[in-house]
Amino acid sequence: MRYPLRTAHRGIDWSRIQQGDTVLEEILVQALDRLMQVLEIVAAAPTPISAAEIASTARLPLSTIARLTNSMTQAGLLHRSPTDRKFTLGVRIFALSRPTRWAADLPTIARPALEYLRDLTGESTGVHVRRGTESLCVAYAASRHPIRHVLTLGSTTGLATSAIGRTLMSAVPEATQGEYLTDLGLSPTQCHEELEQMKLGRERRWLISDDELTGGLTTLAAGFYVDNKAFGCLSISGPTHRFTLDTATDFIGAAIQAADEIVRQVALSHLSAEPADHRGI
Repeated sequence: MRYPLRTAHRGIDWSRIQQGDTVLEEILVQALDRLMQVLEIVAAAPTPISAAEIASTARLPLSTIARLTNSMTQAGLLHRSPTDRKFTLGVRIFALSRPTRWAADLPTIARPALEYLRDLTGESTGVHVRRGTESLCVAYAASRHPIRHVLTLGSTTGLATSAIGRTLMSAVPEATQGEYLTDLGLSPTQCHEELEQMKLGRERRWLISDDELTGGLTTLAAGFYVDNKAFGCLSISGPTHRFTLDTATDFIGAAIQAADEIVRQVALSHLSAEPADHRGI
């Protein structure tokens, strides 16, 4: 997915820049200056900041800041809270922060979300990252039911035919996906079906599988996405007789919301760990 950064100057003829159109160049430089100014103000704020506060600090009209922050939010550069409408830096800012480094923070940061989803659904929840051609469990919260899916910290499984594996593999280039599936000995038809599921998971940001890897198990997976690539995922899984496909479907929204919040918290933890003079981005 490409994030659109919409400005008031649409349909720009970039050849005019190459031909020395200084007026258009000045307009673009001003727009970039204002974008960077907003990023620096939001990054420096100790707490989420409102559009009015940004406008006051930047000494720009509120209408200008409103248009700019709307575009930046759509582009993933800012995150706007749905409750108080205040802004923090968006996850796209951290897309160049090597998200594979974030896996080290996942167990601690994801714990509250895993326990919340466990209590909400009654089923076991986990966090998984890709390690080569395997899925690695790095955190989990066990269901309190006597009959439950038992996750083991550090356990690994393959990356095919499961909601977790397909979600993690959705971040891999298609050529690599095809090679991996072929090496598993899957038929061309089976490879095609797996590739379609991976594509579907990337588009929807969630997948459900039942009774595929382990008899009688239903799993809902929601990816940790940055720039349309999953660097990990969370899972909710339980016995199919209790955690049915219909039941799993009811919790898709909660799973995606939890996954998005985990991404934000991991990103913000890395931001706060950076030296102060590098936080202006």
